Amino acid sequence: WIFADGVSADVRDRYFDYQSTFTLNNPRDAVLYISAYSQYAVYLNGQFVNCGQMAGYEHLQFYDTLDITDFLVPGANTLLVQQYVCGADFSTEHKQIPGVIFALYND
Repeated sequence: WIFADGVSADVRDRYFDYQSTFTLNNPRDAVLYISAYSQYAVYLNGQFVNCGQMAGYEHLQFYDTLDITDFLVPGANTLLVQQYVCGADFSTEHKQIPGVIFALYND
């Protein structure tokens, strides 16, 4: 997990950005697996890919599977995940330190 720096579980109504740059020589059949506490939006190379929120718990996390093949270019690529944290307890969400986890697979 990548956690927001210096933030407690009591954070409410805030946005966080997570960014990573990576290089692919031959991008094809690429899939992004992503899970986030609260809601997220994914951008690749400045283009909006998708957004969502998979309900999860600290002991049981879920993830989305996104086909990102059409957003990749040969060479350097920049992945940006923007996260919104409501910060309130619900039946499908428990307050926790904001964070995201993702994995990218290419071919």
